[in-house]
Amino acid sequence: MRRTNIYLPDTQLDALKRLGRQRGEAMSELVREAVGQWLEAQGVRVISEQDWEARFRTLLERRRAVAEELKQSARAVERDVSRAVAEARQARSSRRH
Repeated sequence: MRRTNIYLPDTQLDALKRLGRQRGEAMSELVREAVGQWLEAQGVRVISEQDWEARFRTLLERRRAVAEELKQSARAVERDVSRAVAEARQARSSRRH
């Protein structure tokens, strides 16, 4: 866990202090709880570095297997993957606007 500073209006700060006293919790815990709920509502998934590395290794292995199965070079598969990622991002971006 790392320390950070945030700026809050006095009204929010007072409300957090009151709620913290009522619940017997530190303000920092209330802020972490609120941020966690907000991130979840935004669809943000937080995964550990170890999980991310395992997923990445699995993805690379799948890409290698696909290249072998299709009898294509890793470069050709990478080109196709990059194109598909760009298309997916473009589609997601156009849905937002």
